[in-house]
Amino acid sequence: MKRFISLVVTVIMVVSLLVPMNSLAQTDLTITATPAAGENYIRLEWTDLGPGYLYTVYAKGQDEAVYQSIPSKTDVKVLNVYPDAGNELKTWMETNGYGKGLITVDQVNMLDFNVDPGSYLKDDGGNWKYDVIYFGGYDKNNDFDISEQARDLVEQFIKTGRGVLFGHDTILGHDYNHVFKSLSSYINIELIGDIYYGNTTVSVKKEGLLTNYPWVIGGKGTVLNIPMSHTVGQFAMGDVWLEYTSDSYTNNENPVTEWSGKAGTTNFYLTTWNNCAMIQTGHSNGAATENEQKLLANTLFYLAQLTGNNFCDDHKSQDFAAPDSVNISSVKVDGNSLVVNYSKSDDNGTEYEFYVKAINEYIGDEIISNTATAINTTGLAGYSYIIDNNQDTEPDNKVDTTDTSISVHLSELDLTIPVYIHIKAVDNAGNSSDTTHYELLLKISWK
Repeated sequence: MKRFISLVVTVIMVVSLLVPMNSLAQTDLTITATPAAGENYIRLEWTDLGPGYLYTVYAKGQDEAVYQSIPSKTDVKVLNVYPDAGNELKTWMETNGYGKGLITVDQVNMLDFNVDPGSYLKDDGGNWKYDVIYFGGYDKNNDFDISEQARDLVEQFIKTGRGVLFGHDTILGHDYNHVFKSLSSYINIELIGDIYYGNTTVSVKKEGLLTNYPWVIGGKGTVLNIPMSHTVGQFAMGDVWLEYTSDSYTNNENPVTEWSGKAGTTNFYLTTWNNCAMIQTGHSNGAATENEQKLLANTLFYLAQLTGNNFCDDHKSQDFAAPDSVNISSVKVDGNSLVVNYSKSDDNGTEYEFYVKAINEYIGDEIISNTATAINTTGLAGYSYIIDNNQDTEPDNKVDTTDTSISVHLSELDLTIPVYIHIKAVDNAGNSSDTTHYELLLKISWK
């Protein structure tokens, strides 16, 4: 009996060493999502399952069909694998400060990385050392392909939930870089041959974290000047954040937007899919504008999607919904003032769904949480208005008043008929309602 008890105790001790005790006691994984009051992000918290567990958060917006993994870290360690030239990322992020103290960069020549990738990606204990790998940036990737050994390890890296940013001409439709091409599915790109599209100007197509955190780039339609760059037979089917304003590289009239019955585009400067992305920085052989360096910082931050914490602030899930339009209830002259009364506008929010996946790297188990829903509503900031003699004037998004009544002295107005009143509501995220236009039919005179 004593031998049996001793054997049982020994087995328990061995199991305890192999499997964290907390993972035996806690296997329920629950996530909550709470909009941050007065801010434009959602606070996510989930169960801490104990030592050995790492977490990836997935989100889906109300207009999105599928969940994608999202950023969850506040400090990002990056390995820049540069093709024997163009190793500028460390300078851009650290010396120039575009990493904002959130991003640190190590760098390795691709010649060395291809021979022994594990010595750069893992520590002596076999643990991954980095959150994101950046391949680039130089034109044609300086004619360097990734080795099969390095490709296999990078694929493992991606499958753990860690991020990879592919630079210009790493994965492309030309007849070279054949090993790099085998990773194209991770950025949801199909390669369709020598079809070019490019320019020296790009515009914001999709708003979100990649265009405004940690650097504010601008809203939809914002145009940025960059060195000449282009796509090469890369048919992007993921999220396109920035696109070329037109093609001046080969003067193609239109980009390809359908291929083999699939929707996508050959016109993109920056595209993402889950924890991988492609950016066209690099055609200019290591040059990048201030805006490009900011975009690189935002993208590297975005791709850091695996964390040991049990919380994160999701700046990707922002309020993109416009407030309701106002209804003008009365317009009258009171003394020497024109007084306009209108209804209070209600602000609307954008709905998001979240879940978290936990993986224990000690024992390889995987746990999926519940789904949490939150509506990010930043609240009404106020109203913008103009009174003039034009029928279709659009006020700007600057708040002129927080009241539901405006009073303007008649001396400030051009009372030549017709007179129009234009009012719209603006929320704290800068979203604005449709403008309410009102024609003042009565002729007004004053002395």
